[in-house]
Amino acid sequence: MLISLEMANQLGLEVGDTLILNNPTAGNQQLYKIELTVGGIWVLKDPQCPYWNLYSAETLSAQSHYCL
Repeated sequence: MLISLEMANQLGLEVGDTLILNNPTAGNQQLYKIELTVGGIWVLKDPQCPYWNLYSAETLSAQSHYCL
């Protein structure tokens, strides 16, 4: 999975680490367990760029070359 640098720092994760997601158990039965491997960590080039605000798909497409 791809995670932000902020999340990686908060959880102490690095590329190649495994994160296990599961639900609270129902009695003695665990309903699901998902193992995810960190494949990459991303960092915003410009956190103030309008691209990161909520826009329509068309607006994002038009602005994406400025911020990524």
